[in-house]
Amino acid sequence: MTGVCLLALEPVAWGQDLASRGAISAAASVAYVAAAVTAWWWWNRRLRRRRDRVPVRVLVTGSRGKSSTVRALHAALRTAGYRPYAKTTGTAAVEIRPDGTERPTRRFGRPSVLEILRRMDAALGAPVPPDALIFECMAVQPALIRMVAGEMVDPDVVVITNVQVDHLEDEGSDPTEIAASLAEAVTPRSLVVTGETTPGPLGAIELATTAADAKLQIVHPDDIETGLSFRMPFVHPQNAAITLAITRALGVEDDDAVHGMAEVSREPGEQEVWRRAVGDLQGTYVDLGAINDPDSLLAALRTFPWPPEDVVRIGLVVGRWDRPLRSLSFLGCLRPRFFDGLVLGGGPDRRVRRDLIDHGWDPGRIATAAHLARSQTVWNRRIQDLTQRIRPAAERVLIVSIENEHDGIADRGREFFHGGERIHLPTGWS
Repeated sequence: MTGVCLLALEPVAWGQDLASRGAISAAASVAYVAAAVTAWWWWNRRLRRRRDRVPVRVLVTGSRGKSSTVRALHAALRTAGYRPYAKTTGTAAVEIRPDGTERPTRRFGRPSVLEILRRMDAALGAPVPPDALIFECMAVQPALIRMVAGEMVDPDVVVITNVQVDHLEDEGSDPTEIAASLAEAVTPRSLVVTGETTPGPLGAIELATTAADAKLQIVHPDDIETGLSFRMPFVHPQNAAITLAITRALGVEDDDAVHGMAEVSREPGEQEVWRRAVGDLQGTYVDLGAINDPDSLLAALRTFPWPPEDVVRIGLVVGRWDRPLRSLSFLGCLRPRFFDGLVLGGGPDRRVRRDLIDHGWDPGRIATAAHLARSQTVWNRRIQDLTQRIRPAAERVLIVSIENEHDGIADRGREFFHGGERIHLPTGWS
């Protein structure tokens, strides 16, 4: 009875006691979390319903050519009368609207797979929503690839362009393991189209396709007739073969698909060449930063129209601390036959420098660039100093940007040269 009287006589003190114990703040926190979870569940459920009404949904993954394949498929479907929406995450992350116009993806902080949901919601909220969704898979970890495919896009067509040695920290240490990771994108009863033909990786893709009761279609660049290839000069034959396999499955005439691919937009920054003065030097800048595996890079370097002997060739190698194995896998491409000197930035630059020296590189021809991203003046001076150290009388320098196109050091070089003149090689050497 006494306890009851105390409660009746001292309500303020009782409330203060509750607050002091954190009960009210805890209850408010629980309510806030519950409201946020409920709002997320409702928004996600509504988005899924709208997504499921889109008749064509495509998810493109693989090691190389993802963005280009997304662009080719968007162009082919648009010409065939579809209203496709596409999202790329490659050299330049963009959205391609149903009318063919492009919009850069605005990001705050590091990229996240959640941007797929945000952009999908915006696309489906248009007055006339798209009837085809084409997304480049931006996930590299197998669990995230599985989530993007199964929970976000739910594709009825899955593309695995090819399998190369890349993302070793996340996808596996050899091509077969990497293929198994990429095959996490396969969804039940989907059409799986791949340009991979190597037995080991292809076997991993076939296993995943069989387990998901999906249909596998293997394409080859030779499937494209020579006459058709001439009509699509900016589309790689493998990407064209993949696109035609999808459009044929949708009942699109080849002539319509090829006509669309003939007008396809090119990936911004892809292997562009620019020229601008770097102090007293005439500088030429080649952007190979979108090539993320050593085999593709080596092929690009072997076929590159290298300049005359009087042009100093410098490789700008930009690593990332979260992908050290990629940097180390590129060591075999950094040969004196290609480059006279190297500028190393990002991470793990010290380990890469040590290994290069162990393999015969002159330490005087390797410069590190930890602070290049902060100032174009510092960037220019470092390039000038290394060039003059290699060849004091040099008047021209070629800078080839390698590895990570979105790192600050690579961005600094790109921004500088984009203020100059875009040229075409090999005629640009004259």
